[in-house]
Amino acid sequence: MEKFFKQLPNPRCINGRIGLKNETASVIECALYCMSDNRCGYFNYCNGECIMYKRWYGSEIVDYDCNCTSYLMLYGKSTNWQKVFAMKKTSFLRNPFYLHWDSMPIAKVKLNFRNINNVTHALYFNGTDTNHTSWFQENKLLSTPWRNGPPMKYIFNDMKPSLKIVKKANESFIKMLAERDGRKKFSMYYMEQGGSSRMDLKILNVFVLFK
Repeated sequence: MEKFFKQLPNPRCINGRIGLKNETASVIECALYCMSDNRCGYFNYCNGECIMYKRWYGSEIVDYDCNCTSYLMLYGKSTNWQKVFAMKKTSFLRNPFYLHWDSMPIAKVKLNFRNINNVTHALYFNGTDTNHTSWFQENKLLSTPWRNGPPMKYIFNDMKPSLKIVKKANESFIKMLAERDGRKKFSMYYMEQGGSSRMDLKILNVFVLFK
């Protein structure tokens, strides 16, 4: 079971379950129920009750304490990068893992993005002692696809949602922007080296790597 799921240290129940199985004999049986539903990516085992939840949610997740054990379905092995946030032109999706971010041993965070020419880039951050928003700051940055430039300010708000990289001395200078510009549409782009050419994005994903 450890190959497919990771037990989370602080159990959380979520509003909006997709399945409930009463009289479940074990955690393993509950895991099998989750694996048999391609929507499932998170489950709670609560004294014989198996409660299943979606892998992705399109709005803020409402969670609460519960007397259960919580498990996250992994992407491949636990040593693989695990996707937590996913943004496209028409959606921003959250994996329930973000509720547990600050209680997990995270080594690195990857901001991965693909432009309209299907070229993929990534920024890497130190994930130690971070939560689901505090990883995105300049003093956590490990590597970037861009050459060194002026000091930048990194802003991530999953509630709006919005992700920005702007110049500290002049926040009107935008290096990267991904935020809602209408009811259902997102503006997503970065400025090419030198700041004179805008490159639109197709997708933007946030991954974590466990220690």
